[in-house]
Amino acid sequence: MGVHQAAIKKALKKCYSLVAFASPDMAEEIKGKILHCYEILTGKPTGQIIIKINPIRSNSPKVIIDVSDISFSDAGTGIQRVVNNIYSNISNIREKQVIPGRDWRKLYITSRKYHDGLFHVPFDGKEYRLPFYKGDEFLLLDSIWNYYEDFTNIIASARVSGVKISTVVYDLMPILYPELFPAGPGIDNFRQWQDLSLSQCDNVLCISRTVADTVADYYKSAQIKRDTPLSIYYFHMGSHFEEVKGQVRKEITDFVSKGNVFLMVGTLEIRKGHVMVLEALEKIRMQGMSAKLLIIGHDGWKNNEFMKKLQSFSFSDILWIQDATDAELHWAYRHVSALIAVSRDEGFGLPLIEAAYFGVPIICSDIPIFREVTEGHATFFKVMDADSLAETLIKWMKAEVHPDSKKIRLYSWKESAQEILDIMDGKVKPYKVLQ
Repeated sequence: MGVHQAAIKKALKKCYSLVAFASPDMAEEIKGKILHCYEILTGKPTGQIIIKINPIRSNSPKVIIDVSDISFSDAGTGIQRVVNNIYSNISNIREKQVIPGRDWRKLYITSRKYHDGLFHVPFDGKEYRLPFYKGDEFLLLDSIWNYYEDFTNIIASARVSGVKISTVVYDLMPILYPELFPAGPGIDNFRQWQDLSLSQCDNVLCISRTVADTVADYYKSAQIKRDTPLSIYYFHMGSHFEEVKGQVRKEITDFVSKGNVFLMVGTLEIRKGHVMVLEALEKIRMQGMSAKLLIIGHDGWKNNEFMKKLQSFSFSDILWIQDATDAELHWAYRHVSALIAVSRDEGFGLPLIEAAYFGVPIICSDIPIFREVTEGHATFFKVMDADSLAETLIKWMKAEVHPDSKKIRLYSWKESAQEILDIMDGKVKPYKVLQ
């Protein structure tokens, strides 16, 4: 940087500080325009958000849906899939104005870029301050535990303004099984966020009855303190399938074409039980029977034991696809013998719903959430027990009739969104009320 450029930058910083002292909104507006001009002149993106001077206002109550994390990064799976589907459906069916919000450098602003991207419309690059007004409803839909420090002030501001706050809980896994997650600040952040939301929000909306029971137990054990009772609800997770048909790799079609092939879907991590499945397959092989395993999912964390045990199997026994397309996943569901879900615990278990859509038989661990999701239309085995799974698979392969997954009740995302709106509007009786 030249001498003149450095001097100009220093002067601009000083001017910004002086203007920001008098009017933060004006300072952000000026800064945004300068950065926008820089982008035009140089063709280089600055990654900055332009904040308008005037906050967005509404003469009638609005619904603010937080999308702080997905606005930064959308993996397209898991919680992000839920956020996208719930937000888009609430936007389509809600009578009140629906506004996406996000935490941005300790400010709470609109996330019009997220909304426009989701609905495939041009974004003008402008975001607005997003204040709270009495009568507004605030839905904390996203996975925002890493922002909990900022949300301490955001939630406090909403409460002072007379806003009704609802938070969605997907599971409490990092609290229940911290040893199964990567080391670092993430687990502590998650706990801090749950304690904050349980102590400050009006409603807790859980993605299953099982999670609602877990949250109620944690609330009591953590001795959460509140000034008013806490209402706990649960809603039914939706599903939406547009069957994708396309090119499927020959290694997948060849692998599935012969013998009993069982499918596992989801990111590989200790809680999902992949090592235990390999142990069960070894036991089946020792009894002179054959079973093949197709794994579709990304490599997660703490999988050293799985990688080591995988080496004892041939490519004809196990196929692991980490980059499957939707077409390949849907093809697999249509052609495998059954889905295996062996998790120690889950918040929901979306692959079971996907299997039900395709009419694939389900073999799963006997945990409360799987009983809830499948409504009993599955074959169950003892949790994290390789002997029990091996015995179950052998009996399953010999049986001619299996539980019919098509009997499982499937909900649309529109139905899920409507359930959430009914809860927020007080049309649904709480599942539990905690003092």
